[in-house]
Amino acid sequence: MSNLSPRKEIASQPREHVPVPPVLVATSPSQSAWIPTSQLSLQELCLRIICRNINSGNVLELLQFADHLSLPSTSHDIRTVCMRYVMHAYRTLRERRTFEELSQVLPPNLIRDLEQAKEEASRWSATKVAVLGRIVESSPPPPEASERLSIPSVSGESHSYCYAALVTGVQWPQDVEPSQREAYMCEEEFGRIVGMSYTQFSALPAWRKSRLKQDLKLF
Repeated sequence: MSNLSPRKEIASQPREHVPVPPVLVATSPSQSAWIPTSQLSLQELCLRIICRNINSGNVLELLQFADHLSLPSTSHDIRTVCMRYVMHAYRTLRERRTFEELSQVLPPNLIRDLEQAKEEASRWSATKVAVLGRIVESSPPPPEASERLSIPSVSGESHSYCYAALVTGVQWPQDVEPSQREAYMCEEEFGRIVGMSYTQFSALPAWRKSRLKQDLKLF
């Protein structure tokens, strides 16, 4: 019995409290302010960690999970952050996730709007590359239309080209300046296509010339 008394004395002694330094958590990726985790609930801390790690591989699953939660809508709400990611990274999602997966989670009207925006962006990119003459979008002109003509151009060059060889979407001749393609037609071809002489065209305001060139696929 005497052997038990020291053990009782040790057990009754209060343990020394060792303070644990708080771990700091960013309030959001874009903010530099930090707050100690002691001021956050476990739920809030988990939400913030999840929101900082959203990617194309988990965003749809997180959206489905968020639909089953009854949480107040805040800047750190999972659904809010996920939808923001979807809006900004839809092209990446379309490459890495199937359309069926997206349709099961995202609203139909949102998918429609995002698809339209993606198609418009693709058309804009294709047009930009086409202006540089690096891709072929239209049917190539007949071989005779691409040949260099011995007739002087309206800009004074010793040769000229047919209109069909200068339009947007075909591979232009190597000696053609992309931004001045209309100047490589002869006087007769220019008048027939543009509806005025090159002198009259040159006297137009810049905006009017740009509009004509766009309408004629020479911009």
